[in-house]
Amino acid sequence: MSTSDITNRLNQINDAWHNLTQTNDEITNTDRDNVDPLTLDKISKLNNFIDKQQEEINSLKTAIA
Repeated sequence: MSTSDITNRLNQINDAWHNLTQTNDEITNTDRDNVDPLTLDKISKLNNFIDKQQEEINSLKTAIA
């Protein structure tokens, strides 16, 4: 697997994380009144996890560049 293959795959993963964050934001912004607080808390924790994963992906892309 070449460096560019790895970078492309990391970009795909990063895009998937971004799409999940957007979905989570839509849930919390659109349905906030209909979503229980525990679910909102879980979504917030998931978004924080996603942020950390995206930071790691960017570090990996920098390291192999």
